Amino acid sequence: MNMCEVEGTCDQHCVHDGISHHCSCVSGYTLTEDGGCAAINEPTSDPPLLLYGSPEALEELYLNGTGVYGHTFSKRVAVSTLDFIHRNQTACWVNPGQGLAVMECARLNNLERQWILGHPPHFRLDYVKQMAVEWVTGNWYMLDSREFIFVCTPSLSMCVTILDSFVNKPQSLAVDPALGFLFFSGYGSLPPKIERTRLDGSDRTFIVTKKLVYPSGITLDYANKHLYWVDYYLGHLARVDYDGGNRKTIATFMKDDRPHWVTMFERSLFVLSEQNNGGLKRVDLDGHRRPVSLTTDLDSSNSVTIVHRQRQPQVEHPCGVNNGGCEALCIVMYGPSGEGRAECLCPPGYVLRRRTCAEQIPDEFLLYVMERPGLIKGVPLDQPRGKQVIQPITGLVRPTAVDYHARTRFIVYSDVQRQRIDRRKIDGSMHVPVVSDGLINVEGLAVDWLADNLYWTDEGRSCIFVCKLDDSSMRRLLVHENLNNPRAIVLNPAAGFMYWSVWKTNANAQQEAKIEMAWMTGEHRSVLVQEGLVWPNGLSLDLENQHLYWCDGYANKIERISLIGSDRKEILHKPDAHLYGLSYHRNYVYWSDFQEGSVHRMSTNDATIKAVSEIIKLGGGNYNGGHASNRASNATTLMYLSPDLLQLRNNSAGSMRGHSRGVQAGIYDKPRKWLSEELERRYKDLVVTLQEEHPSLFDVKVYSADMQEGSSTCGGLNCLHLCLTTPEGPRCACNTGFEPSTLFPEMCVEIVNFTMPSHCDKEQFQCERDLRCIDRRFLCDGDNDCLDHSDEDASPGAVCEVAECGDSQFECSNSRCIEHHWVCDGDDDCGDGSDETSDQCTCNEMEFRMKTPLLKGTQGFMRSEEGNSFCRGSSR
Repeated sequence: MNMCEVEGTCDQHCVHDGISHHCSCVSGYTLTEDGGCAAINEPTSDPPLLLYGSPEALEELYLNGTGVYGHTFSKRVAVSTLDFIHRNQTACWVNPGQGLAVMECARLNNLERQWILGHPPHFRLDYVKQMAVEWVTGNWYMLDSREFIFVCTPSLSMCVTILDSFVNKPQSLAVDPALGFLFFSGYGSLPPKIERTRLDGSDRTFIVTKKLVYPSGITLDYANKHLYWVDYYLGHLARVDYDGGNRKTIATFMKDDRPHWVTMFERSLFVLSEQNNGGLKRVDLDGHRRPVSLTTDLDSSNSVTIVHRQRQPQVEHPCGVNNGGCEALCIVMYGPSGEGRAECLCPPGYVLRRRTCAEQIPDEFLLYVMERPGLIKGVPLDQPRGKQVIQPITGLVRPTAVDYHARTRFIVYSDVQRQRIDRRKIDGSMHVPVVSDGLINVEGLAVDWLADNLYWTDEGRSCIFVCKLDDSSMRRLLVHENLNNPRAIVLNPAAGFMYWSVWKTNANAQQEAKIEMAWMTGEHRSVLVQEGLVWPNGLSLDLENQHLYWCDGYANKIERISLIGSDRKEILHKPDAHLYGLSYHRNYVYWSDFQEGSVHRMSTNDATIKAVSEIIKLGGGNYNGGHASNRASNATTLMYLSPDLLQLRNNSAGSMRGHSRGVQAGIYDKPRKWLSEELERRYKDLVVTLQEEHPSLFDVKVYSADMQEGSSTCGGLNCLHLCLTTPEGPRCACNTGFEPSTLFPEMCVEIVNFTMPSHCDKEQFQCERDLRCIDRRFLCDGDNDCLDHSDEDASPGAVCEVAECGDSQFECSNSRCIEHHWVCDGDDDCGDGSDETSDQCTCNEMEFRMKTPLLKGTQGFMRSEEGNSFCRGSSR
């Protein structure tokens, strides 16, 4: 019998000579008498230790779970993820802290001896789910919970995103520099999987896709080239080879264990679960393989790893010598025969010159906005799947709209979730806020590059605003009357006009969808397009030909019209799409597909428009690369074919002549299939897919300095607040709440008793900070419903200075209003005791006090009480 075929005969290598088997170990291990392999540490006298990180502490433990007393414990840190570098005896971790997360490090033999490594430029560590060091180069691999992976230099001075698409809810990662592999796991709305790539993110391969639910922690057996993982939902500990073969379930945990992290040493695996006492368990591969709990003095842990030389074994590759000659990031890449080469990696916006990264940003590129993860990318205008040409804008939650100011090289963008508008230079520098207050839902923005102003639509406030790019306090409300659901906006500063779209949100909405225009002061407002619109978006101007382009996400069309409202023309109608953002540039339209997460490009010349229309109609109005045999009949589609497509169809049908009538079905099916394949090829030639991302995509914008030419004459006006361009030239304007002085028109004076128009209903109150609408019944009731106390402000002139309580409310002495059934319930709801005075709560001799089991907060406040009391006349 060949014992080498029996798992567990040898720890690592096994050779059978026909008579008996022989065990051996890889470098760094010694063979034991029982065929096992014992790991050799450096120094050899140092024991293997568990480095254990939690939100409260960092600690080293022996492998039995007991603490290493003395200098190996620190309660001064919070740890979200950690790793170590054995060669310089350093432990490093991400400290989320109270503000910006940073990486901190300490000596392994003295965890109290700490220093701050900092945080990388253009990236944030707040969302890092796990980090892993490639110990030969010292590069840090970061798994960001916002669904991307980036790698940083040892000092964090430069980082590059290597994966940012379809990494759904990433959970764990591990690196093996000996083979140049990166492994990671994830689950969520996409099928759960464990994947493998090269260390630069290329050659992406699925290695485990079946019998997974929530694959959480992963770890590597470097000696045997095995990957182990735990499944949080299934409670399994399992193993595969690096290529996904030889899958084996190692252990099954109790139902309430919920394992989420795993690491290993020699033939033992250590698993973190959600049980008490830190939830640390040990599984021995040589024994019964049942999880055994280890008693620790820790209540919880985010991560754990084994500190030992063989958990970072000796590896020689080109990047290990002088960083491979690279100025910054060196990534080892292995060829088919196993030879390694050093690859220098540069961030977007840089090119490699003599192994040095030199900045090179093109004059023109395409910006597009992603929701998952929250990014804004810049890519070439004409290269399918082209690499990014600028540093992506990261750290966003739900970005929606983007524009730019070419003269200052700023990109301006909105983040709906964070309720702010920011800007950043195209080289990645100067990330600064533009507007950080008074916003609810900014769906469209546009830069006036002549007057250096910013315009935006706020769907939540049903308004259009303008402010100075460099000073948002200089702000004016331009349009608010008869305006609901304003979305995209585009400017023509040279002519002094602005255009915006309005959505019809549902079939019962009173306001119809339309595209409006006005002077850039908000005056002379008129409707440009109204018929046949539902969700018009992505407004873009062709100033050379005086056209306005837009897309409609409901009708799935791209259209254009002249700026005087004539010559409306359909450019594209693709019923299976969900068009969102659009940008016109040099006879091409670029658009984003919200649902597919893709970006496309198409010429606007008449021949292309006609050919694409015919191809789509030949597909039954639902062309998406499938077979035409499942769509419209030949009789329906022949009328749409141009001569060359008609000839193409006839040729395909003629190629099938000569077949017997008995295979008539085949005569029709085969040419239709051939025709479909040829149409698909032609469609892809005409409608080019530039990028494919994870849904959803929002705005797109062509960045080109040539599209922002001209100079402003505002400098000669010396406007106190704002200078706005109009068809009659620049004009001074005052902030909202101010008006021009009668004596000095360029000066502004405050309007007495001015009230900002509110988007709230009559029965609602508008909060000051976030402009939310709350029910007026909640005013002056002692609860901070607005979260900024504006609904409880009793200062002179404020809402609670003179409170008007409703019929069902009690007026406190301090002008607050509370519910009547809160009076005399034992709680000081008024805050001044006036609802619990003896005058209020003492019954006369003809009354008695009665308890009722009411819930305090029947108007939305959910505080439960035993009951309130009130006086009731005797019925005896």
